[in-house]
Amino acid sequence: MEAAFKGEFFTNEEEFAEKLSKVKLWLFDWDGVFHRGAKSSFGESSFSEVDSMGINLLRFATYLNHGKLAPSIIVTGVNNPTASYFAQREHFDSIFLGAKNKIQVLDFVCEKHGVQPEEIGFFFDDVLDINVAEKVGVRFLISNGVNPMTVDFMRQRECFDYASAYGGGFGGLRECSELALTLMGTADEVLAHRTDYSTEYTGYWEKRQSVFTRVFTVDTFGVRLLEQVPTDH
Repeated sequence: MEAAFKGEFFTNEEEFAEKLSKVKLWLFDWDGVFHRGAKSSFGESSFSEVDSMGINLLRFATYLNHGKLAPSIIVTGVNNPTASYFAQREHFDSIFLGAKNKIQVLDFVCEKHGVQPEEIGFFFDDVLDINVAEKVGVRFLISNGVNPMTVDFMRQRECFDYASAYGGGFGGLRECSELALTLMGTADEVLAHRTDYSTEYTGYWEKRQSVFTRVFTVDTFGVRLLEQVPTDH
């Protein structure tokens, strides 16, 4: 395992696999996770289709594991138009914008979806995410190599299970998604279903495509629904 995946394992593989088996909801930070962190003056960023496929395979694996769709959610500290576009294109359950204290979103998500924090898998990269990473079940740290002091602080707080070898926008999400599939023991099955476009995969796909993405904003007044937008992307 460690020969194939070059990142840092903080949690041993057996315990990691057990934690992954319980995940019923996937939570994603945006900046530094889906891209390297650079944005235009309009707040636009980028994302990788390689990562997008990895996330889709991960969502399918969780669907096979539990027999139903696991909500996929983006939480970001600012208004990210590209993140909103991606969430709607990929039929995520929701996106939360302006979340400076992401614990607000964690509490809201747990209540809304009837899950416990230990049933959440989280992809994150920086200081704004640590308080959530300390509470949830599975934590993937997307590394960028420029913040060793911060990562050492995270080690002290024991708030990640695996730190990626590749950074945001450079395949870190795909790396972590494939690691999850491997530890869950479903990698070959998932790839075969997707390759053959099996009835199991098409059943998942139809359910995924029926999801409408809800857009929330987070401020001092709490969490508020902005819009619910069906997408044909």
